This record gives sequence, C-alpha cells and structure tokens, in this order.
Amino acid sequence: MTQAIAFALIALVAVAGPRPAPTHAQTSQTSQTSQTSLAAQAAPGWTFEHKKGEVLRYRTYIVVAARTPDDTGDVKLTVRSSSKNTTKDITADGLVIWEQLDDAGVEVKLNGMAVTSDEAPKPVTVTLAKSGLIVKRVNPAADPSDMSQKALPILSSWPVPPVGVKPGDTWKSELANPMLKNKFFTATSTLVGNESVLGIDCLKVQLTMSFPAVYGATEPEFLQHTATYWLDAKTRQLVRTSAVTKNPVFPFTLKNAEARAFVSRIVSGQNDTSDPEGEKLLK
Repeated sequence: MTQAIAFALIALVAVAGPRPAPTHAQTSQTSQTSQTSLAAQAAPGWTFEHKKGEVLRYRTYIVVAARTPDDTGDVKLTVRSSSKNTTKDITADGLVIWEQLDDAGVEVKLNGMAVTSDEAPKPVTVTLAKSGLIVKRVNPAADPSDMSQKALPILSSWPVPPVGVKPGDTWKSELANPMLKNKFFTATSTLVGNESVLGIDCLKVQLTMSFPAVYGATEPEFLQHTATYWLDAKTRQLVRTSAVTKNPVFPFTLKNAEARAFVSRIVSGQNDTSDPEGEKLLK
C-alpha cells in the first residue's frame, strides 16, 4: 500500500537536501476532531480488505521541478524506488497497520547527477482507518523538525464515500489541515468507474484538495494536490496512483515547486521490471 508510500513525495525528496542526523522517529498523526470522527465511520459498501501477513510490492517514480530560492536556476529531482509492504495487524475497530520497507538501491538524481546515501532503509509504519484516512505514520529515519512529514498522511489517503456511490458520483470530505492547528479544508472525490489495471478490476477515483501550509498564504500559494488512483474493486487496496502536487512542503526552500508521482503495484508477469508510465515521467 503505497500512497503513503508513494507519496514519499516529500520524504524521499529530503535526501537531496541538507538535514541534520535524525535523533528519533517522527510520528505524523491526524488527531484533530474532524479526522478522528471520520476515521470511526465505515462507509456502506466501501471497505478495505487486508490479511495479516499479506505482502504487496510497489514501484514508485517521483519528479520534482522547481526553481532555486533566488530564482537563478532550475532544480530537477527524480526518484525511482521499490518497496515491500507487509500488513502487520488489523485491530478490532478496523485499523489496518502495515510496514513499508524500501528496497536498497533507491535511485535519486539531482539535476542529472546521482545522489547517494549510506543510510540503510528503515521500515515506515502506517495506520489506515476505515475512513480511508492515514491516521498515523511513523518514520524512524525522518528528522523530527522536518515539517514535510506532517503533510504525507493526508496526501496518502483515500477518503471513502459516506454512502454507496456509482460512476460519476462525487463526494466531499471535511479534513483537518495537517499543517495548521484547528483549520479545515474540503477534499473532493469522484468515482470515475471501473477499469482494468495490470489484469485487476479496479475502481478509478479522482481526488482534489487544496489547503494553506503556512499562515497568511494566498490561494495561489496553497498546497494543491490532484490525484487519480485505482483501487482493487474487491479489496480496495491500492493498485496504482498518479498525482501532481503544486507548492508541496519540503524540508528545504524551493520556488515554484511541482511534484509528480506515479506508483504501481508490482504484479508478476505484468510489470516485473518497470512501468512505462513511470519511466516516461522521469525523462
């Protein structure tokens, strides 16, 4: 399950910038009232099916295009990685806890130059509620001062509809702003329909959200996130996602930043070694 994953959109990006050595795990948690109450709801006909011990593999592609803070040069960061995602537990109240572990050999390039790291991958623990919201994310490798980690859970979520839906239906979800205390915003989701992806019957959903990441931000400066994702029609587990995030939160300063991400489940006999859509994104 890798939207939280995949939306390592910002976590992976951090390897390209200077950061102090992490002193302890960073925990991102959506604990504000709106998210907590929504997390307790089970949407009719829209439930996630996981099995303890189940292992799924994903491949992630990310490209970040931006300008330097002084606007004198371009910045292009690309990331190619793969990960193993293991369902560790399913609680009595329906919370799904999984562990995401990136494979060694994450490929990172900054303006075409390889960026290397001696740090071994560490598992990230993710908690998914019945609402489709990531309500907790613990990254032991993240710097506690890295504010970008706070945005990851909401960007990795799939808000479920409050009632049964059919193709073309739209629903809105009031969500707590992860960056600003006691502030809320509305995410809009649309069920496009069914589509076969990698031989799997999927539900195709479009999601948009926009919210200020700092006090005083004007609307053009809001974090703007648009995603299309495909969930297994039977289990509601992630099969694929394609997303664009404008003005993403980074642990370092960039200007006019836009991040694009493509994440795909790895299915034997379908995409064993690469994904054409992802490879095209990195060019």
